[in-house]
Amino acid sequence: MKKHRSASLVVFSLLFILYCVNPAAEEADQPVSLEQQVEGLWMYTALVTPDGEELPLEGVFLFRNGVFVQYAQYTGESSREQGAMAHAGPYSEGNGFIHLAAEQTISTAPSESPPLNYRGLTEHEVDVKRTGDELTLSFMRSGTMQKFVLAGPGEGEVYKLENGALALVDGYLILVSGDENGVETGYGRYEAENGAIGLNTAYWTSANQSSASNANNTGMNATFDGQSLALEDGRRFNVLSPARHELEKKTWKEVEAALNSGITTAIITIGATEQHGPQLALATDSASGDCLARMVAERVGQALITPNIRVGISPHHMHFAGTISVRKPILKSLVYEYVHSLAWHGFRHIAIIPTHGTNFPMAGELGEELRVLYPHVNIFSYSDADAYLGSAAVISERLGIDPATAGTHAGLSETAFMLACEPELVDLESAEQGFMGDAMAMGEKLNRDGTHSISPIGVLGDPRGATVEAGREYLESRAELLSDYVMERREGWTPEIPGYLPYGGLPEPEGDLADAIKTRRSGDFDAARQMLQEKLQEQPGDPMIILELARVDTLEDEIDSARAGLETLLAETTGNETLEMIHDELALISTYQGRFAEAAEHKLEAKRLRGLRNDPAGEGLKLFYIAYFQAETGRVDEAIESYGQALELARDPSDINLDIEHLVGLALVKKGRLLDAAQRLRVIGDSVNDPEFRSHIRRFYHLNGEILLQLNRPEDAAMNFQATLKIYDHPLYRESMARAKWQAGDLEGAIAEMERLVTLTDARLDIPIHYVKAHYQLGQLYEEQGDEDHARDWYRRFLQFWGSSDMDLEEIREARNKLSVD
Repeated sequence: MKKHRSASLVVFSLLFILYCVNPAAEEADQPVSLEQQVEGLWMYTALVTPDGEELPLEGVFLFRNGVFVQYAQYTGESSREQGAMAHAGPYSEGNGFIHLAAEQTISTAPSESPPLNYRGLTEHEVDVKRTGDELTLSFMRSGTMQKFVLAGPGEGEVYKLENGALALVDGYLILVSGDENGVETGYGRYEAENGAIGLNTAYWTSANQSSASNANNTGMNATFDGQSLALEDGRRFNVLSPARHELEKKTWKEVEAALNSGITTAIITIGATEQHGPQLALATDSASGDCLARMVAERVGQALITPNIRVGISPHHMHFAGTISVRKPILKSLVYEYVHSLAWHGFRHIAIIPTHGTNFPMAGELGEELRVLYPHVNIFSYSDADAYLGSAAVISERLGIDPATAGTHAGLSETAFMLACEPELVDLESAEQGFMGDAMAMGEKLNRDGTHSISPIGVLGDPRGATVEAGREYLESRAELLSDYVMERREGWTPEIPGYLPYGGLPEPEGDLADAIKTRRSGDFDAARQMLQEKLQEQPGDPMIILELARVDTLEDEIDSARAGLETLLAETTGNETLEMIHDELALISTYQGRFAEAAEHKLEAKRLRGLRNDPAGEGLKLFYIAYFQAETGRVDEAIESYGQALELARDPSDINLDIEHLVGLALVKKGRLLDAAQRLRVIGDSVNDPEFRSHIRRFYHLNGEILLQLNRPEDAAMNFQATLKIYDHPLYRESMARAKWQAGDLEGAIAEMERLVTLTDARLDIPIHYVKAHYQLGQLYEEQGDEDHARDWYRRFLQFWGSSDMDLEEIREARNKLSVD
């Protein structure tokens, strides 16, 4: 028994490799590949030690589609005490040998202490000799041989488990499952019907760190539904999909569940479809992204992989047939759309990783731009092309491969990488030596004149010596680099407002009334009025001074006085431009008193006057205000229609156009039409990279925040509102911030925001409805807080504005009901 146990450990220590590596390409000089020779289900006949001793061994060794599953038990006088070994992992063909690998490397012995010996990844090269239905595997480093006879072609399926593998082939069930805490391994014949399995085990081993047992030639019942193998005693072995990290291969329910469970990292890779010499497929850079993304997701955890963007910026390869190159703005727009969608669904961390050289500078730009748009999302974009290429250079140096041979495009390093990553994309027989000089020094010529100008075959390097073994090292190095990057950028991240945001508030006043306007904005209304009255004495009847005095009255809630001054001015004025300004001002004053029909009439007259100046966009702005009145008084469908008419008049990107896009988006949110609102958000987002419209990012933040509130994400919404307020402290944004805090249960914070709103000065002159409604909302907040006295006081102040409104609004009815107890 001891001898058998010792031999078990010898064999166990020799084996195997990582399950995620794909089988290598077939060697061109073999008519029947080694992979074809070993394919099938094999039964052990013996194990021969390096000194020639033959040990009795029974079990199975399955090779199928690049995956192997193995279980064996040493036979002797007491099978219950014999040692067993089991492994599962991929296999691939090397240069004249089979490379075995295992994630599961297991050895057990009931009489040993500990009875379970578990190791993770182990690897070994195996020499193959096959004669008919007999197979000998010789482990090249130790000299140990294992002998087999063919039991079947290996027809059936092999399933990856959460911690092992399950094979159902040729009427045999083979299981290798577990970790250092406990394992279940074994095999036997089975019969299946409608998901039920009757299993007659040949050999079966259960073990943990304190005990191990063998159950041979016993029967058990089980079920298998393609998702898990359930034994009759309750033990269950869950199948793990090979696409477990791939977002596009999940249902929406699975993605939702993943997000709810904390899987909130998304990985976007940007590849290319471009020439890679005569030996590599056009998909090389995209396939690299696929391979690396899977490895990164596995290592960093809590991550899903988005569909690879399989085109890149490749104009320098257009001489070669099949290359598809896209312009930088187009590619950036596509990534934008990915991020818009992922942020919508609630992904917290979004990593953008290019795997094609010319995409790296664009990736750097993307990261900066997208971080500004989404302060509540951790967006980071890998742009260090030198480090990305340097990871391969380090491996080349360690392997003794000179830089010219390794190359920078379709050379040895990239060809080897693909042999390890996706070997079916490699045709090594067609490999040719390409440009062997300093490719980096030729960068300017390459980009200007095209790759063909320095390499007619499109190869920079010499790929002919590429091997799977070297490719694994290149792959591992790059995966480690990117995994470290993702984990570093994810670690300890907290949302924050971008450091620099453009000013988007009221323009600095100019002219001889500038000092008075500045004083009014500071809140010193008495001083501002005195300064304006002094100006009026110098310039009697000046309409601009009278307009500014009306605004002081409005800010002090002296609405009747403001109206009287403006109506007198209206009767005395003949100039169309001044008349338009007076009607605009009267429209806003009317809303303070709830006279909404009158407000709309004034705006329509202002629109008519603007039309006389042949200014469609200006007319659109008048309709915009009518739509705003409608939206804030509950007539949202009418508002959306009016906004549409306004957009017809102001179609092109402009301050007016973006203002309308913003407000129609808010109206759509009120109707619950979030998808339509998101389209308005995209329009604003597309414009804010233009320096002329940079300050409109406040509208993007605000509309996005309102959408997030509807999606019940008040903390994320508040982050966006905070950024908006940093650009412009406006009633619309302040009210939204109050609602975000209210929704999050922060009543004190919501009250503070609303009280700040009602103390704003000029910022509320163009949007008075929010100012008036804030009084009602403060009544609600204080009432919810249990402060009835303050609540009634705010309801009274609200009704002082709209108590005689021409509309029967819900807020008015509720405020009256609340005060009916007085």
